[in-house]
Amino acid sequence: MGRKWRNVMIGVAIVAVVVLVGILVVKMASDKPKETEVTSSEESEAEIDVYGRVDPVTVGGLVAQFNQDITKLSDLGLVTVDDGAMVMHENAYWYPLEEDLALVVVPVEFSGDKEKDTALTTLIYVDKDSMNQARALEYLRVLVQANDAKLSEDEISGLVNEAEKLRERGEMANRGNGIFVAIHGTDDHYEYQVIRNYQDE
Repeated sequence: MGRKWRNVMIGVAIVAVVVLVGILVVKMASDKPKETEVTSSEESEAEIDVYGRVDPVTVGGLVAQFNQDITKLSDLGLVTVDDGAMVMHENAYWYPLEEDLALVVVPVEFSGDKEKDTALTTLIYVDKDSMNQARALEYLRVLVQANDAKLSEDEISGLVNEAEKLRERGEMANRGNGIFVAIHGTDDHYEYQVIRNYQDE
């Protein structure tokens, strides 16, 4: 009986130690400071702080601003777009500019009504073998200005130059003002893009 009793006592002691350790672990876990969870809304706010945001503008309103800004730069010989020549293609609004060049506006959602659709991406489309690549960059500068009238000439040049440096990596330029500038190439054309950053609903 004595040996069995000792074995029982040892078993009870081991169980007691295991229970005590378990209690301590639970207590320590409950006392540990909880990590702050980052919600999607906080992530969205952080993104806005980094990249900035812009207010919604319609396709028609942005095109009108583009034309107005071109008119101010008459010494460059750039041409304004003609609403009458606009065509709708692949859920976007296409406006011919010069030979091999077009202004394209892609809305958030396409309805076919440019006065209601909110502009998301505006771009200068140019054929890859066109001699008008330099002209496309001039139109891009105007497009950046039309998307953010507060930018200075130096800031516009900085965004365009940065976009040119980032084009090979497929990245976009941003200076925290709510727009992204990118240059994207395919097998047959280039797109000189300005993308508007809206706050998620």
